[in-house]
Amino acid sequence: CRDAFVALRALDDGVVAQLRSALPTDFALFLVPSLPLAPGTGKVDRRRLGQMVGLLSDPSRREREDTLTSVELSSIQSWYKTLLPLVFMSVYHNVREFARLPLIEEDLAEIPLRCILLFWSVFLEFSWRVLSLFYLILLLWHLPQTNFFSRWCAQLPLKEYSVLVLFCALAPDARWGLLSSSPGICFGLRRGRFLSWPGACLVGFPVWVRDCGWWMRNRTAWDIGTWYASSVKTYACSVKDRFVNSVRGRSRRLGLSRECDWCKTPVWRYGGRVERDVANAWYCSACWAHYYNHKECAKCKVWAARGALAPLSLAALAAAPEVGAGAGAPAADAGATAAAAVANGAAASAASSSSVWLCITCLPLELRKNASGLATAPRPRPSAGSRSSSTSSGAFAAAPPSSIELRVVGVLGSGAGLPSSPPLNDQSPSKRPAAESGGGGAELPGQPPVVRQRTSNETERGLVARNGQVPERREDEEQSDAKRPRTAEMPNGAGHRCVNGAEPVVSFTALPTPRAAGRMKSKSKEWRIIERATDMSFESEDDSLLSLDSLRHTKLTSALRREVGKRLPRQVLKNIATLGGLLQELARIPEDDGSSPSSSSSNSGTTRHSDEATKEYAAWGMMWNSRCTWIIKCSKPLPEPLFRAAIARLVERHAALRAEMRDPFRFFTAIQQAMSALDMWKNQGPRPRGVLAPAQRLIGRFVRWSLRNTWPRISVSRQGCDSTQGSGCLIKVLERSPTLQDAEYKLWGEAREFQPPFRALLAPYGAEAEEGALLHLTVTHMLSDGYSIVPLLDDLVNLVAKEAAVLGLSDAPPPPPLPRVPNMFEAMERRIFRTIEGTDDAEGICPRITPHALTGKNTRNAHTTFATLPVEVVTSIRRGAVRVGVSDDIAMLALLGVTLAWFVNRPTEQIAMIVPQRDGPGENDMVGLFSDVRHLCICTEGLSFAGVALRLHHIVKERLWTVPELRTQFELISLNFEWTDFQEKQGFSQYVNCGERAESSFHPLRIAVDQPDKDVWRMRVSFQEGAFDEQQREQFFQLFEKSLSMLRESPLELVWPTDCPKGNASAPPA
Repeated sequence: CRDAFVALRALDDGVVAQLRSALPTDFALFLVPSLPLAPGTGKVDRRRLGQMVGLLSDPSRREREDTLTSVELSSIQSWYKTLLPLVFMSVYHNVREFARLPLIEEDLAEIPLRCILLFWSVFLEFSWRVLSLFYLILLLWHLPQTNFFSRWCAQLPLKEYSVLVLFCALAPDARWGLLSSSPGICFGLRRGRFLSWPGACLVGFPVWVRDCGWWMRNRTAWDIGTWYASSVKTYACSVKDRFVNSVRGRSRRLGLSRECDWCKTPVWRYGGRVERDVANAWYCSACWAHYYNHKECAKCKVWAARGALAPLSLAALAAAPEVGAGAGAPAADAGATAAAAVANGAAASAASSSSVWLCITCLPLELRKNASGLATAPRPRPSAGSRSSSTSSGAFAAAPPSSIELRVVGVLGSGAGLPSSPPLNDQSPSKRPAAESGGGGAELPGQPPVVRQRTSNETERGLVARNGQVPERREDEEQSDAKRPRTAEMPNGAGHRCVNGAEPVVSFTALPTPRAAGRMKSKSKEWRIIERATDMSFESEDDSLLSLDSLRHTKLTSALRREVGKRLPRQVLKNIATLGGLLQELARIPEDDGSSPSSSSSNSGTTRHSDEATKEYAAWGMMWNSRCTWIIKCSKPLPEPLFRAAIARLVERHAALRAEMRDPFRFFTAIQQAMSALDMWKNQGPRPRGVLAPAQRLIGRFVRWSLRNTWPRISVSRQGCDSTQGSGCLIKVLERSPTLQDAEYKLWGEAREFQPPFRALLAPYGAEAEEGALLHLTVTHMLSDGYSIVPLLDDLVNLVAKEAAVLGLSDAPPPPPLPRVPNMFEAMERRIFRTIEGTDDAEGICPRITPHALTGKNTRNAHTTFATLPVEVVTSIRRGAVRVGVSDDIAMLALLGVTLAWFVNRPTEQIAMIVPQRDGPGENDMVGLFSDVRHLCICTEGLSFAGVALRLHHIVKERLWTVPELRTQFELISLNFEWTDFQEKQGFSQYVNCGERAESSFHPLRIAVDQPDKDVWRMRVSFQEGAFDEQQREQFFQLFEKSLSMLRESPLELVWPTDCPKGNASAPPA
C-alpha cells in the first residue's frame, strides 16, 4: 500500500470522497497541515511524513515490556529448583553403587570411563524420575479441582507438587516410578498425549509450581518456618479447644459443669458463683475478676479499668460535666450501688479523704504514668441474658456510579485554558477535600448516584452549562455567529433520503459525489440487499461507502452470502469506495457452492454432523461460565412448537451451540500458561551460538509440536440435531405474562440457571392485539462475542419462517435454504496453531490470539461514570464523520484518541482495543469468539483532527494493529465499542435495556461505548480508584467536549497548536 499526502485549506462535504475516487485503490490518503520541506534541498521531506503517520507502536512501552519480561523469565527459571531433590537422589544412588565397585592400581586408567558411566547413569535415573513426575502431574490436572488430595495438600509449601516431587525423589527404582505414573500414562495414551506431554510440561512446570508457591516469593526461609510454626501452634490449639469443649459438653450433660451467663462458656461448678447483691445469674470466676477490675470514675461517672488516685485539687470535680451512663456503665439501681461499695472498699480505706479515683481519660497527664489496670476501655458489668459479640466486615463498598449527559459543544475561545493533567501512572490519591468535590464522584458508599446534567439553553452555539449557569457570550462571538454558516439542518437533497422515508435526522444516508447525477440506474437485487443490510439509501452508483462501520460490514457480507450466494472477501471490500465498485466486484465473484440447495439437504447435513461428532478441535479456554446474552422482541405471537422447532434447527446449524468439553477447564489454563512461557523463552531467553544453536532450534520445534498435540480439545455433540426432543434441556417456555415488563422480569429470573454452552427462553406476553413474546438467548462467552447476534438473529428469522410453513402456521412460501455455515472450531484451531508457531499474517485472515497473561492481571476497583450522548451529539458526530470521510466508529475512535492524548499529555498514546477479527471466509456467519484485544497507536503530533481520523481509518482498514504483549497488556487504556443492531426483521428486533452499576476493570482506565437507543450513545468510563480524583475525572469529559467541538467546527485545526510535549509534560495545551 502506497501513501498519498494532501494538505487542505478547507474541508467541505464530499472532498475526501472525491480525493479517494481520484486515487488508485492501493493508495492510502492522509491529511497533513502542510508538506514539510527538507532543509537545503527544498524538496518534500518524505521521511518526516512517514514519521507522522507510520508509528505503529510506542518505543517506551516496548522497552518496559522487555524489562518486565526479562524479570518474569528469571523468576520462572528459579522455580526449576523444585527438581533439585530428584537430582540429589539420582546422584546419591549412583555414587553409592559406584563406590561399591573395587578399584585397584591397574584399573586407574578406567577412572574417566567410570566417570562418564556415572554421569550417564545419573542422567537416566533423573530422566525416569522426571517423567514419572510429569505423568503424575497429568493425572493431577484430570482430577476434579476440589478433591481429597488437594484439600489434604492445601497447607503444604507447594501444595500437591510438594508431595509429588517428594514421592518421585524417594522412589527406590524405575519400577516404582512406572507403577505410580501408570494412571497418567493411561490418560496420555487415551488422549493421544503420551509422547507430547513431557515437552509441554517441560515449559509449563515452573509456571504451575510458581502459582502454588507464589505466597513465598517475598519471604525468607525464617519467615516461612515461622509461619508454619504459627500454623502448627494454631492447629494444636484448635485440637486442644475441640478436646476441652468435648469434655465440657460431656461434663455439662453429667451435671459437673455449668454455662456462664455472660461468656456462655461451660465451666466447672467450682469455677463460678452467684452474688445476690449484684445479680441472680451464675458467672464464672474470670468474668467476676473482669467485673471487679472496673471502678467508677469520680469525675465522668464511667466504669473503667485503667485509672489512679488523684488529689482533689487536680481532680476539679466541681468543673466536670455530668456524663450519662454509656455502654459500659452499670444500671442505676440498688444492686449497682452495692457493687460499687464492694469494688471500691479496699481503695477507699487505704486512700486519704482528700483523694479520688479517676479513669485514664480524666486523669491529669502527670499522674497517668502510675495508672493501674490493663483494659483500655470501660466494660459493661455482667447482666442476666447478655452476651458479648463483635462483628467486622472487610467487604469493599464500591462508590456508586455517576451519570452525565453531554450536549453539543462549540469551539472554545483561544484563551480558554484547560486544567492540567498529571501523568497516567501517577498513583497519588486525591488531596481535594470532599466538600470541594461539587457533589460528583465523591459519593459515600450506600448513597444514590449523583446525576449531573450538562445542558445548555444555547444548543445552536453549543455552550455547556456548568453548575446551572450558562456562560455569557462576548460581542466577537455574536459577530462570528452571523458569519458562520448554519449547520443545524441537513439538506434533504439527492442521495440523502432515509430508507424509512423519515427526515434525515442522523447520518444514515450515503455520501454522494459530484458525479452522482450522471449514473442513475435501476436498482438491482444486490443493490436492494445492500440497502436493506446497511439500513442506508443509495441513489446512484457513485454514492460513497465510507460511512460503513464494522457492524454494517458484518451485516453486509452476511446478507450477500445468504441471499445471493456471494462470499465477499475483506481484501476486496476494503478497497471499494463507492456502490458502483461494490456491484462490479459482486458481478465478478462466482456463487458459493455451499449456498446450493443440495449442500443443505438433510442427507449431507446428517453426514456432516456425524463427522463433527467424531472429531475433536483445539479451543482457547476462557470465560466458559461467562455469558453473552441477548433479548429479542417478537411483535407477533410465537407458538411454542414453532419456537422449539426453530431453536432446534438453530442449534443444529451452529457447532458452537452444541459444544462439549473433552478436557477439564483448568487444563486449558495450564497449557495456555505453558505457551506463554514458551513465548518468553523465545523472546528473552538465551541465544547460544555455534553447536548449541541447532540444538536450541530443535528443542523449540519439539516443544511447539508438543503443545499442538497436547492442546485441550472440544467436541461437537449431536444433541438437538435429530429431533426437537433432543433440545428439551436447552429450551424453556415460561408462562404468559400480562405485560412486557413482567415477561422481562421472568426472563432474568430464569436466566440465572445457565449451563454452558447455550440456552433459549421464551416468555410470551399480552393478549389479542398486543400479543407478543420475548426470546432470551444465552451463549457461553468462550464461544461467542457481541457480533454473534448478527448470524443468530438472521438465522432465527429464516428458520421461524421455514418451520411455520412446514407446520402449516403460515400461508407464505418457505424461504430459500440457508447456505452451509463453516465449522467455527476449524477456524479457531487454525488461529491457535498459528499462535503456537508465533506467526501472523498482515491481512488478519488467520490472526494470532492474545497470549495468556501470567502476571499483571489484577482487578482494579474503579469509579464508573455513565456519560449519555443524546441525539443532537450523535448527529453532530455523524455529520463530522461524513465531512471527514470516515465511518461513525472511526470518528468516535478519533474523538476518544484526541481526548486521551490531551488527558495523559502525550502526543503518542497506545491503547488496547477490542476488535471484531472476522476477516476469514464465512466468519461473519459463524457464532464464535473471534473478537480479540489489539494494541493501537494513536499519533497526534503534527496532525489535525481530520488527519488523526484518516490515519486511524487507514490503520483499521489495513489491520496495522499489534498483538498485545505478554507482561504489559493490562497497563494500557482499554477501549471497546459495543454497537447494537436495532433493525427489525420480520417482526424480530433486539430489545435493549441498559442499566447502571459499578464496574471493575483490569486496566487503569476503561472506556466502553454502547447504544441504549438507535440514535443515543453512552460512554461507560471506569477510572481506577486512587489514580484519578474527582477533578481529573471531570477534566476527561471537558477534554472530550473540546475534541467534539473540534470535529464539528474546525477539523483541520492542529491537535497540538503549540509545541508538542515530549513524554509526560505538566499540562495539556490550552
